[in-house]
Amino acid sequence: RIGDAFVTWYLQYWPWQQLVHVYSAYPNTVANLYLAETGHPKYANRNITALLKVLDHKAEQGVHFRKARKNELVVHIRMGDVLTHPEYIDTSVSMRDLWNANE
Repeated sequence: RIGDAFVTWYLQYWPWQQLVHVYSAYPNTVANLYLAETGHPKYANRNITALLKVLDHKAEQGVHFRKARKNELVVHIRMGDVLTHPEYIDTSVSMRDLWNANE
């Protein structure tokens, strides 16, 4: 996930080399290329210059990211860990009711 690599909050749990190793399982992704571009935790946290360089590189490879038009709103919803992590699951409500919004 590019956001996790960009903000580098994982470094409070993992050493740099482990973070780089985990992302190396996904070669040629923006996150992996970003970590490679920054090369050191000292330069990795919110390095917009490195991120733009990676995105330019992807564009040179023919990968283009669609941008929202002036009259569009893009909403990114991340729900995976919220739906599966035990800490976030309210067991007083059945999954059937949650999915059917009958709480």
